[in-house]
Amino acid sequence: MDDRVIIGNGKSNIIKIDFTGIDSFADFVAASNAGTLKCDIIANNDGTGTEVIGTPLSKANLFSGDRTIRYGGDTVDDGFKLLVREWNTVVPVSGWSANPNSAGYYTNTIEISTMKAVYTPIFGLNETASENIDDAISAFAELKRMTTADGSVTFLALDKPDIDIPVRIKGV
Repeated sequence: MDDRVIIGNGKSNIIKIDFTGIDSFADFVAASNAGTLKCDIIANNDGTGTEVIGTPLSKANLFSGDRTIRYGGDTVDDGFKLLVREWNTVVPVSGWSANPNSAGYYTNTIEISTMKAVYTPIFGLNETASENIDDAISAFAELKRMTTADGSVTFLALDKPDIDIPVRIKGV
């Protein structure tokens, strides 16, 4: 994808304004402030104002391939909606593995049906769902990492927390 590069000689854009019903500068300002001024800004791509004509933006070159898998949709708007996606869940004390894995972590896997392996969200303590905030903060500090899979997340801790931990997971 190529960016448009202008020459800088004042000929890179053409502005066309519809002055119908505009009889004075005051009318022009009023229409502009009201958002009713009809104006087109056209890129001058005839070679007199641009050094490189950029690639026109389209659905195909903005959002395709692995981005569709990651963001679960066909449009940029679908992707932006997921950037602010949020899941609230609890890491239950009863879900911790009996023994640490080969890397020394205890694991706790929680089902989240809309989670995908390609997501890399951040997680934090859901303080508004904590009954005893001091205990929740101490238990949350035990969580070292979170990994994602299709339909679940797995939390890793070097020591098993001794209470349920409310967490908020955000973004993709």
